[in-house]
Order: sequence, then structure tokens, then C-alpha cells
Amino acid sequence: MIKMAEKRETYLVDDLDGTTSKTSNVSTVEFGLDGKTFEIELSDANAAKLRVALEPFLKAARKTGTQRGHLRSHTGGKSSSAARPVSADREQNQAIRAWAIKRGMKISDRGRIPAEVLEAYHREAQAPAPAGPAPAPATPPKAVTDRIAAAINAFDESQQPPVAKSKAAPRKPRGNGKVAPPKGAPAGQITRLSKLSEAMMSAVCENLDVIEHGTDWVELAGTPDDIAAKITAVQSDMPGQSATQRAAKSSLTRVAKELRNSKSRKVEVRDAA
Repeated sequence: MIKMAEKRETYLVDDLDGTTSKTSNVSTVEFGLDGKTFEIELSDANAAKLRVALEPFLKAARKTGTQRGHLRSHTGGKSSSAARPVSADREQNQAIRAWAIKRGMKISDRGRIPAEVLEAYHREAQAPAPAGPAPAPATPPKAVTDRIAAAINAFDESQQPPVAKSKAAPRKPRGNGKVAPPKGAPAGQITRLSKLSEAMMSAVCENLDVIEHGTDWVELAGTPDDIAAKITAVQSDMPGQSATQRAAKSSLTRVAKELRNSKSRKVEVRDAA
């Protein structure tokens, strides 16, 4: 029996638009909310949108964390026991007493805690925890991902640049998904792009003259090389300063890459009727 070699590849998939790491850079983004840690796979464009959408909240928020021992004074820079709240000391003493009783040590309910008990408590607290598998971050529920997507879409709409008066607004598909082909467009061939992500569809429909479109496909007049050249010209006129504009440029770059790939299964060329 002849053994055949087998090769398996694993790709990350964007949880919002389905983009895979095979065609673009997709990474895992970790964030926390309401005391829980979440992970979500996002492309670079969607990760940038999430960070920009959360930026005003992060600027207004404060970092949390714990610190053992006395707090540092912000003015003198020396250790100051007065800076520690009395309630915090009381809670720590109660925790130490509970720890000592659990280990069979003799300790009173009131008064000063013996030095040997304090030393044993801090020695154990500072000891490295036994190695073990790290708990997997909780998968964000659909309600959380839906809220993230809604926040990103709302941010996109608020960041749309105004249309310049000297330049006509790009035509968007409407009605049954058909618009008239642009004047002067090559009438010999029509290029069809299929299996496009939502971000790629949005970038193409907003910046190029679309003849017809569906949920994840568009048809444009001209050869793949003609359309790729148009994309290059459109990108040179785009400011690309906001996160939305950078994401649109990135999506158009992926479309142009598919058009220039002669083996791409997403590109079909046919003669105009």
C-alpha cells in the first residue's frame, strides 16, 4: 500500500464579514467587558474600526490592577502607610486570619497578627502558582458581536467625508441592482467578480461604476486589467486618513489583486451582449 502525503492548512476567519487569513491578514483580538474576557477574529480593517470606535471610551477610562504592600505617595515618592485605606487593612487582616485558621494556626479574632503568621502568609502569596493550562477566554456571545458590528457601522456612517462639489458623487447600485454602464466604458467585455466579502462589495460599489450586482458579486465593464487600472487611479485620489478610508483602500487593493491573478476563481470574463 502506497502512503500518500497529506497537507492541512488552518485559516482564521473574520467573525464579522467572513474574510479568511488566506486572502488577508486576520488576527485574534482580545478585550474585556463587565469582568469577562472575550476573543474575536478580525481582519486588520475591522480591528482598526473596533479600536477607533472604542478610543473615546478608553481615553476616558482608567486602568485597573492590584499592588501588594504600601502605596506610593504621588507627592513625596516614599512609602506611606497612611495612603492605604483603613477598610482595605481590615479586609486584608480578615483574609489573613481566615487563611491561618484554615491551616490550623492559632490566632485570635482581634488584636495584632503574629509576625510568623504574616511571614507565612506573604511567603505563600508570593510563591509562583503551579503550572497548568491557562483558562480559555470566553467566546463572545452573538449579542456582543452584534453590538460591536453596530458600533463599527455607526462609526463608519459618522466618518463619511462630504462629497466635494467639483466631483460627482459615486453612483451606488439601486432598485433591482442595475445601473447604466458609464459613458465611454469598453463595450467589448464584461468582468464578473464573485464571492466578495461585505467590505470588498462596499468598496467596489461606492468607488467604481457597477453594471449589475448581487449579494456577493458585481459586474463591471472592461477587462480585469482595465478595472485594476481604474482601482489604482481611484486609490490615488482617496485621502486615506480616517480608519474608514484606509479600510476602503485595503479592500480595493484585495479586489485588484484578484483581478490581476489569472488563476483566480472569483474572476470571470465574458463578451458583452
